[in-house]
Amino acid sequence: MRRVVLGLLILGVLSMTGTGCIEKTILPTVMITVAKVDPYDLVPTSTATADLPAVQITLDFETPVPTNLVSFSIAYQSKVGQALPELAVPPTPYEFKFTPAAGQTITISPYTRRVVDLYDLSPSDLSPIIATIRLTFQDVNGNTLTRDATCRLFKP
Repeated sequence: MRRVVLGLLILGVLSMTGTGCIEKTILPTVMITVAKVDPYDLVPTSTATADLPAVQITLDFETPVPTNLVSFSIAYQSKVGQALPELAVPPTPYEFKFTPAAGQTITISPYTRRVVDLYDLSPSDLSPIIATIRLTFQDVNGNTLTRDATCRLFKP
């Protein structure tokens, strides 16, 4: 009887290992913190697309669950908090595989041609525009997680 119970227990563990259930029990979901956005204030030296600055977003992984960045989007608002939906960047695929550890970085360019055009065409002092970059992650267990990183975009 003991052998039968032990055999069933081993069979159950092996079947759970193959389906990933043990992984979800031990490491249920990834935990990520946006540690730093560098630079926080972006001041371009020219309006040429190649010269527009990008940000490096530093992420700290607090659990050892392998994770992929699957997309990012950007929402913009004026310095007084008014949404600027005409500038929004919709969810954009961005495939990047992370080995979970502290200090992982990715580079995103929050300046778009529409932001530069708005600065060029607007008689108002809109500077700085606040960009919120939403990062969407998916871990190996199929869990989806979003994290926001914010920076300020100054007029060229």
